[in-house]
Amino acid sequence: MKTCRLISVGLVAAIASSSSGEDVRWIGRSGGFWSNPANWEGTKTPTSADAAIFDLDAEYSIVVDTNTVISDLIIERGVVTFEGGTLSPTENTAVRAGGQLISDCMEEGGCTIDVVQDSGIDIEPGGSIHLNQFGFTDAATINAFHWNVTKIVQFSVSGTFQTPDYLFANDIHAPVIGDSFVLVQAALVEGVFAKQSFLSDGAFSWDVVYQPTQIVVRYVRTGDLDEDGFIDGADLAMLLAGWGGSHHIPDIDNDGVVDGVDLSILLSAWTME
Repeated sequence: MKTCRLISVGLVAAIASSSSGEDVRWIGRSGGFWSNPANWEGTKTPTSADAAIFDLDAEYSIVVDTNTVISDLIIERGVVTFEGGTLSPTENTAVRAGGQLISDCMEEGGCTIDVVQDSGIDIEPGGSIHLNQFGFTDAATINAFHWNVTKIVQFSVSGTFQTPDYLFANDIHAPVIGDSFVLVQAALVEGVFAKQSFLSDGAFSWDVVYQPTQIVVRYVRTGDLDEDGFIDGADLAMLLAGWGGSHHIPDIDNDGVVDGVDLSILLSAWTME
């Protein structure tokens, strides 16, 4: 199984095309090999000074058949899956509204998106990026510094984080209470997701736990804020203490505010010892 990684992301710069190179557009609506000039407008594959632009309103896969350095990677629209080798934008990586960038580690041949230092990934409202089955959407900014193969030194997050109806560990499986997945591990983790969008079955849901060195996603009983196995007075106290705020733990429905909806969910799931 190939590995897809997000490597060495720096500060997000203003999203613009390279001033010294050209905008080179992908025209291969059915996908194909990156190195094939016929897949590019003007039969020119992007060079290290060029911006690679993807603006077809289509869903397709691109095989990065040779490790490639470009200036900018811009997904204007459409669903673009990258497979194969390493794709290294040196300036800007952006996913515009209506665009999706996918590099799926769980699939054979997942591509490495190597975003170099002093660059970053900017996801505009309506756009999304999917790495290792986790999705970042709606104006999320993903920053990190210096990936040294096994660990990101710094990772910061914002925007919306969403999960599919189940997460993945070593293989695809339905989760059980107590399942825990490390979303990202780093020497330093900063920031929180402005919003979490999780699919759940009502009684059970996902919870994101922010720690100094990692972000952990856990499958928990909905309303069990202290995760002791019961929804009781201790959970109610936690919810009321966060009333009107946006703290991720008592915000049960993940809508960005702790309010009556969260209280209703908690009370409906109330348990007795």
